[in-house]
Amino acid sequence: MPEQLRLNFTSDCRRFFRFAAPPAIVLIEMPYQIGGIAHSRNSHSFGRKDKLMTQIDATGQMEFFIQGEGIPNITLVKLDPKDTIADIVQVARKHDLSAPDHSEVCVFVENTDVLLDLDLKIDEAVLASRSRIHIHRCKEVEVTVNYNRDQTKGLFPPSATVDWVKEWAVGKDQYAMSPVDAAEHVLKVCNSGDQPDGEVHIGTLVKFPDGTVCFDLVPKQRIEG
Repeated sequence: MPEQLRLNFTSDCRRFFRFAAPPAIVLIEMPYQIGGIAHSRNSHSFGRKDKLMTQIDATGQMEFFIQGEGIPNITLVKLDPKDTIADIVQVARKHDLSAPDHSEVCVFVENTDVLLDLDLKIDEAVLASRSRIHIHRCKEVEVTVNYNRDQTKGLFPPSATVDWVKEWAVGKDQYAMSPVDAAEHVLKVCNSGDQPDGEVHIGTLVKFPDGTVCFDLVPKQRIEG
């Protein structure tokens, strides 16, 4: 594995190969793979280091979209390429990250279980500008999806999007819906009726230390004209 990546595989934040299978992806030119499986759905999460300079704005900063514990909305932040992943966390605290200063947090790339070492510099991580990042104290999220009278459960990183969870739930190993039926169903948070957007990270729906979230897979509501 290239030294420039230096991902922290030994951290307690890392739960290796325990998550539900990642969603369908478009493979990109990545500096590494895990066990032969590319663990990224977001084709903008990683990039070649020599291409990143073209993505730095006039102020010399890079843009990132963050979600996390206490940050339910997709929030744009700007940092210097020489800042560290820990600096992203500090900026997130200014946007209501609810983890206390002394607490251990995990920083994930969207739709992956890739954990970023807090000491790693942004340019060393080969993160592309406008990458989507998730910050949470929970190391994994247990997801329950109810459909009619059936129930299925799976483990996901908190950086997983609602779209990933739905793709997993309607897949052949779970409720095995046809593409047409799947398109006619949505995920709603149990006992609330809330329907989060597909790009919402499930970690934003979880309050530490209760790393669980429940969805009902229900038909779309039709609006009669």
